[in-house]
Amino acid sequence: MINIRFLIYTAVIFLLSFDHTNAQSLSQNDQKELNQLLHMQAAAQDIPGMVIMVANKKKVIYKSAVGFNSISNRDTLLIDDIFNIASMTKAITSVVIMQLYEQGRIGLDDEAKKYLPEIGGMEVISNFNTTDTSFTTRPVVHPITIRQLLTHTSGIGYPFCNDTLALISQKKKTAQSGNSYLDFPLLHEPGIYWTYGMSTDVLGDIIERITDTAIYK
Repeated sequence: MINIRFLIYTAVIFLLSFDHTNAQSLSQNDQKELNQLLHMQAAAQDIPGMVIMVANKKKVIYKSAVGFNSISNRDTLLIDDIFNIASMTKAITSVVIMQLYEQGRIGLDDEAKKYLPEIGGMEVISNFNTTDTSFTTRPVVHPITIRQLLTHTSGIGYPFCNDTLALISQKKKTAQSGNSYLDFPLLHEPGIYWTYGMSTDVLGDIIERITDTAIYK
């Protein structure tokens, strides 16, 4: 369970950075207080390790790392250590998409297949047999858009949180198939329902195509 003090200190750090949004740097006193706060939490082992940054609109004005990146090995946490942030990559990927939108390189209501043609072949599951996991699909009425990928309304799901896709995934693994979003049918017509899934994976591939930069490799 998350320590309440951790939430309080996180709020304090946020407010501190907000107060200095336009500052070119933190004062020595602010830096001292922030350093003491972080080291106190690390010493008390309330938080095993953390990297903190404070930024204004133009640059990072404070950064620090305290604690360990491995409790068992007691390895010191470095400011450039790599973290497994799981689905927080979704937020980062979505920000990049919005930056491309701001640059006029992509439209939110553009069809995703405009940038990633292979996604145009995805169809909606229409009938599913739980006994033998066989299923039939139909073409989509309206193609998947960038907006639907951003809002998880594309119809693309996750095998780990959908029984139908889990059964399909199990069968595909037996056949030595991968677990790409292209390996599965859509769970519903795009734009109809909210479904947590691999929509952000699609956005990542679209970013690669538009920028010609590999972000997952």
